[in-house]
Amino acid sequence: MLSKRFEGLQLGAHSPDGGSEPSEETKRRYAKTREFAIALQTVALDAARREVLAARREPGMDPEVADHVLRKLDLQTMIVPEHG
Repeated sequence: MLSKRFEGLQLGAHSPDGGSEPSEETKRRYAKTREFAIALQTVALDAARREVLAARREPGMDPEVADHVLRKLDLQTMIVPEHG
């Protein structure tokens, strides 16, 4: 999902003169975009986890289904890169 976007940013991060080294501005822009995307993904995963926990407490909800979804969210959370 976001990793494909990061790859696209990296591929497009070459200098305008065709060289392989990106400009400092491109590096800064890439780092800022990457940090924002990581923060956004973290917030989204946290919100999804809260909603699944709330749904798990609803009458008639199969706790095993909610637990399965929570495990998948936890795995996604583990692969989100750290800020920095």
